[in-house]
Amino acid sequence: MTLGGHLRFTIEPDEAKFKELVLYISAKSQSDPKFGRTKLNKILFYSDFMAFRMYNRPITGVEYRALENGPVPKRMIPILEQLKESGALVEHETRYFERQQIRQLALRPADLSVFSATEIALVDQVIDDLREHNATEVSELSHKFPGWKAAIAGEESIPYEMAYTASPVDESPENPELIRNLLRIAGEMGAFGFEESAESPRL
Repeated sequence: MTLGGHLRFTIEPDEAKFKELVLYISAKSQSDPKFGRTKLNKILFYSDFMAFRMYNRPITGVEYRALENGPVPKRMIPILEQLKESGALVEHETRYFERQQIRQLALRPADLSVFSATEIALVDQVIDDLREHNATEVSELSHKFPGWKAAIAGEESIPYEMAYTASPVDESPENPELIRNLLRIAGEMGAFGFEESAESPRL
């Protein structure tokens, strides 16, 4: 089956790898006062979908669905509960200005052996370029992704193939610096040259 002229891929989710990615992002984001569950969701989403667009393969392959605040890993809640039950992670509630914030704290280092250097480099860039932006800003940015727009009506899953559609973020006067940063990440890593990205080394 094809979508937009591109082959559809069978993607097997790797929840063990997803858990390690949650721990890695949580540890890397501890110094970010704006980091919480909403921002974690968006970092995971951009990392997986940018990897798919650039290399035809996501980092974790987990399913994302469209909610009002943007894309969210479908099994995020049970996976967080499993991490907490195993003693790998804790969550605590705090206030960021007038909003509730649920922060994640990794209690053990992530197992980096499950990732390639390319995957970690991509995740690091997403973390760094979102660092100065709060949960509301990154949620608004994710609303510009065509896959969210297509799926939001029924809170449906977002196919990874939607990463092949128009630019994952649209030029807009809202948060122009953030949009430029994400476009730069994707552009530098070949995300917008489909013929080139198809020939790029896989993750």
